[in-house]
Amino acid sequence: MSAELWSPATLDAARLEMDPPADAVVRAVYEAGAVDAVNLLLMNTRRPSAELPMSVPPAVEAMVRDYLRDTAVLPPWADRGKIQQAEHLFSRHGLLASVILCCASLPECYLDALDVPVLACTTQLSDHVYRRILETSSMVVAVMQPGGMAPGGAGLDHSQRVRLMHAAVRHLILSRGSVGAPVPPPIPLRGRPINQESMAYVILTFSWVGLRSMKRLEIDVSQAECEAYVHAWSVIGHVMGVRDDLLAHSVEEAQQLFDLIKARRRGASPEGKALTAALLGWMEGEMPHLLQHMPGEIMERLMDREDLLLLGVDRGERNVAHRLWDGVLNVVERVAELLGPGRALDRIVEVAAGVNLADDVRMLGPRGVIAAYGSDAEPQPALPFFAMLAKDLTLRTVLVYVMSDEAHAEAVRFIDHALRAGQLVHQIQRVYTLDQIVEVHEACEAMKNVGKLLVRID
Repeated sequence: MSAELWSPATLDAARLEMDPPADAVVRAVYEAGAVDAVNLLLMNTRRPSAELPMSVPPAVEAMVRDYLRDTAVLPPWADRGKIQQAEHLFSRHGLLASVILCCASLPECYLDALDVPVLACTTQLSDHVYRRILETSSMVVAVMQPGGMAPGGAGLDHSQRVRLMHAAVRHLILSRGSVGAPVPPPIPLRGRPINQESMAYVILTFSWVGLRSMKRLEIDVSQAECEAYVHAWSVIGHVMGVRDDLLAHSVEEAQQLFDLIKARRRGASPEGKALTAALLGWMEGEMPHLLQHMPGEIMERLMDREDLLLLGVDRGERNVAHRLWDGVLNVVERVAELLGPGRALDRIVEVAAGVNLADDVRMLGPRGVIAAYGSDAEPQPALPFFAMLAKDLTLRTVLVYVMSDEAHAEAVRFIDHALRAGQLVHQIQRVYTLDQIVEVHEACEAMKNVGKLLVRID
């Protein structure tokens, strides 16, 4: 793809084009008054032959089923090997996916001064921040999970539904106007809501901005993995209705097209500032008190300062949260600093073995032990055998529910001894009485505690 194909005239025309196949389906559904029935069908897209519990005009039902069949096909240029490579990259760093989504991809979308008013009036993000983030995160996980975009995959199913959701938003805005206001006629400077240019831009906030964020977070990603990641998201973009000539087919193209479209759409807007403030407020509210400033610090690390100012974010000098985040990113180096020269760890209790195994091996000394009780992001981790052999390391899996009685008793004795000797100190946030049990549960569910919540039963 060359830059000539992304000329201003081409991108101006893309602003006036929406998604004819999906738009036709949604228009027919609304005109037939079959929205509820079709919603039920879309909730069960993996069973295209499922019977609907309410009547739908045969022509409309046929149109919906044809859409589900025709759009469940990857483009002929899709490379399954690259898609699998992208899935593997995501599985290795999936823990950071939500961080990048909230602190880079979504803010970049809020810079789109042309379409962010549509986002603001249709998603009510300032009132439903968590729901919006959950929906977007679910989409990202679905399309990036192993086999997600394969026939019958959850990602393919999710992409089809998101495409129709975008068409429904367009239909409601163009037929009734935004919150009752008339819709201006399409002109090159603004265009149609959720048009081809804006949809291409959103795909790039996941692909190019995702890779840019990994680089800024000092995540080691090979060039082949970067190319595969861009390819996978372009395949997803195709399924979601973006024209092939508006999709990037290399990292270089992704950066170039992102910069071109962003320059045309970037700007300050009341909606963009309100959405960013709501997003930051929600993230900070979910963090323990000590780390409440971290979301803003991460956003500063992942976004350009000029863009943050357009979004109304000006945090001034970085504070302790920035130093804490550096410790999260460079954990091996930070542990080495704390231990001092010539020293290493003896034992690591690991909750994410597959993702952290290589770092664990680097931090352990000879005959060290890794006690692992989780590996969600990498269910079948690769074993760095020779690196472990060189240190005579032991990898143990631990599940407290199947430990022997002897092991439980030994753990109790060890913990009791450590507590009495002052070697182990429990961090207690608050002690409740038994009649405050409801309040305790609510505090636990809020997940804002730094320390244990105890209930006194005497």
